[in-house]
Amino acid sequence: MSLKLLFGPSVGAGIDVTSWLIADGNLQWTKSVDQNWTAQWYMKSINESGTSLITTLGGRPAVGQAFWITETLSSVTTVRFSGLIATILETAYQGGAGYTKGILQFQIQAAGWTTVCDHRVIVETYDAGQTSLSVITDIYNQTIAADGITFADVDGFTLSPQPLTFNPTTVTDAFNQLRTLLQQQWWIDENKGFHFKELALAPNSGITIDNTHQNIMLQDGPTGPPQITS
Repeated sequence: MSLKLLFGPSVGAGIDVTSWLIADGNLQWTKSVDQNWTAQWYMKSINESGTSLITTLGGRPAVGQAFWITETLSSVTTVRFSGLIATILETAYQGGAGYTKGILQFQIQAAGWTTVCDHRVIVETYDAGQTSLSVITDIYNQTIAADGITFADVDGFTLSPQPLTFNPTTVTDAFNQLRTLLQQQWWIDENKGFHFKELALAPNSGITIDNTHQNIMLQDGPTGPPQITS
């Protein structure tokens, strides 16, 4: 198994920054059914070959920067997580045991693509009786479509039982209101695909990945530990 971390607008246009990761098992990500996918890792400004991360990127890692985590198995590469950097804590070392003076460390917290919805606003009123698909599609077209989010898999035959007014409302709040009203769930996947599905079709995977130790930890769910079958 080979994991890579890339910075850039897409996998194909990404810069491989894997060699600047601090190799202590810190590249981690979590996916959950509540669409709040998160990732975290630590990086240093100089890799083992003496190459500067800042020079390679043309600047420091930045909040809002797109990233991609890929895994290659048997020559097949799959995107496992992607999104945007949310926060960066930068530390400059002045020397000392185990550290080289002038080396920078970046502690990075990141989010999946649903974070885009926190920064987009919808102002619209929808009449009762419209299908959920028509409402969801209109919100999508007015907002996150321009961010390169694709319309992947949306259930939409439920009729809205009441008028809906968003004036103004973040897209996250609008989709959450629809989620509660329709008893469905929504998320944006690692390939930037938008989903709005029945709850039964969107289970929590309960999987956390650790790239150094290559462990898969299965976490207990509300009905007990997950079962693995073949």
